[in-house]
Parts: sequence; structure tokens; C-alpha cells
Amino acid sequence: KMATRKTFVEYINLLRIRKATGLLRNTDGLIVDICYECGFQSVNHFNRMFKSLVGTSPREYRKLQRNVLVAVC
Repeated sequence: KMATRKTFVEYINLLRIRKATGLLRNTDGLIVDICYECGFQSVNHFNRMFKSLVGTSPREYRKLQRNVLVAVC
């Protein structure tokens, strides 16, 4: 906790959401499958955690990331 300034659960959730952002950017996997692959047991909890840490829903995040890639190309 002293190194991360987060509780164990907060740190684990951060790692899970970080993995989810990569999967959302780089795969076409279903959001529900990504949720479970990242270790969440509930899609509702995943959506809440994702929005609280990233600032947008997983669906909107994927949509925004794809728009950025299209704009760059």
C-alpha cells in the first residue's frame, strides 16, 4: 500500500481495467468476454469500475479508440 497508495483491491481493479483497455483497443472481443477474461465476476461491476477509472463506458471507450485510429490513418 505504501508503494502504490492504493489498497490491494484498488490495485487489482486498476490492473484488470488496464488489461481491459488493451483488449478493447486491440481485439474485437465481446465486452462481456473481456470482462470475464480480466477477472471480473459481474458485468455491472466491470462497467461501474471501468467508468469510474477511465471516465467512459467500455463501449464508448472502444468507439472513441477506433475513431482515433481512423483519424490517424
